[in-house]
Amino acid sequence: MIITLTNIDSSIISEISYNQETNKLIVEYLKETKYEYSDVTESAFFDIMNADSKGKHINLIKNDYEYEKISDTKAEEVQ
Repeated sequence: MIITLTNIDSSIISEISYNQETNKLIVEYLKETKYEYSDVTESAFFDIMNADSKGKHINLIKNDYEYEKISDTKAEEVQ
């Protein structure tokens, strides 16, 4: 199952998608860049969603996961 959240109350994030089968998290920033984070647990995803500041929370945990900048095409393949 893929969970996608849009209209996020954030000054830096426009969309977050999480694939529960692959544990991939895709974050689209307002500057239209997308990053894919690997091996993100479901609990870590829900921690992000429940954080007062989603951008700050991602910045705190992003070094805990492998990540790469991706294109729109790659993001569609992951989902």
